[in-house]
Amino acid sequence: MEEFPIKDFFTNENRDKYLNDGYFVVDNIIDELICDKINSYVQSNKDNNVDQTKEIDRDYPFSDIPGTKVFINTIDESSKDNPFNLIDYEKITKMASFLSNKPMKFWLKKVYLKSAFQGDNEVYHQDYEYHISKGGNTDPFYDYIQCFIALEDHSIQGGCLNIIKGSHKSKRIPHDMVMTRNGISKLTVKPDILKQLSKGNNFKPMELKKGSCVFFSYVTLHGSSSNSSPLDQTRMVIQFMNKDKSHDEDKTQEFFSNRKLKEIKILELMLNHLKQE
Repeated sequence: MEEFPIKDFFTNENRDKYLNDGYFVVDNIIDELICDKINSYVQSNKDNNVDQTKEIDRDYPFSDIPGTKVFINTIDESSKDNPFNLIDYEKITKMASFLSNKPMKFWLKKVYLKSAFQGDNEVYHQDYEYHISKGGNTDPFYDYIQCFIALEDHSIQGGCLNIIKGSHKSKRIPHDMVMTRNGISKLTVKPDILKQLSKGNNFKPMELKKGSCVFFSYVTLHGSSSNSSPLDQTRMVIQFMNKDKSHDEDKTQEFFSNRKLKEIKILELMLNHLKQE
């Protein structure tokens, strides 16, 4: 691919805006035709998806609806026919590095299907809360950044991403655990804190056009409502980490094990409650 001149695209003012707001929107980061190819590929291959990372949450175990997928792993791209190979990851990595003012490396990407009429909501949270226990001596703001790409036009009715502007300045915020209809544990922030931080026009719906994206930090609060529209709202997330940092493998495995134990405990409590009724 062609050399990407970052200074011809971003300015120091763009970086300052990211550092101040906790997010930055970029239009047309992927061509719409590439988005169409990716969407078609995902729909054709979603039932063959295999999680190679343990970073992907499970699909609806509480649902009788067959073939309902939530997350698609896109790590394995060895096939020349895989349209994910058409994405200029080097360009996106340079953008991420420029905005965060740190050299970044890609470490995970995945696709959220958010299907028409059934795509679930995402509770409001800071991503860093899911990674702090994995070790690596990472800074929650400067050592992580992610790129959220709309593979289709996103709308409020369809459950677009919502960001709370400036929330990263609060640094780490206490989270509570909840269980979703997907049968998985999620971490979320109390509503009164969200309401306080959303004041002053800080609640920002990301009604992105197909192929556009938003970069945001791991301590920027974000979430979304469910998809109540007749249109899919597929999105792709590429996560970056300071290339000089890495998670500790033993602590990462311990994190996954502890999360699974907590999920089992909550599900057992739910089952016992149902048996008592």
